[in-house]
Amino acid sequence: MNRFQKRIETISLFVTIPVSITGWILFDFNVFAGIWIGCMCALIGFRMIVKMTKSLNPDEQKAKKQGVFSYTMRYFFYGMILFICAYKGIPVLSVLAGIMCHKASLLIYTAIEKEDA
Repeated sequence: MNRFQKRIETISLFVTIPVSITGWILFDFNVFAGIWIGCMCALIGFRMIVKMTKSLNPDEQKAKKQGVFSYTMRYFFYGMILFICAYKGIPVLSVLAGIMCHKASLLIYTAIEKEDA
């Protein structure tokens, strides 16, 4: 699991670098910052998912409660980040673009692993 997690994080960072630089060149520094905030937010959310899956309770009923609580807290976290960024004048779409950089890294990782198999 750790190898998987590290590779996803590395790919996320390599995807975010050109996207954020492009955002800075085409728009401004707030877009650059928003993309990095979004990427870091998505990576934290990813770590929350990994942590939750490692600690799932064997009891199905308790595991469902734990999963719902984890899901709710993760999306509350995302919402708070988006709210703070909007309040501080960082474009919310740039934050979402950063989150999408992480999502793209998941697709890239899947494609790489499919080729290796």
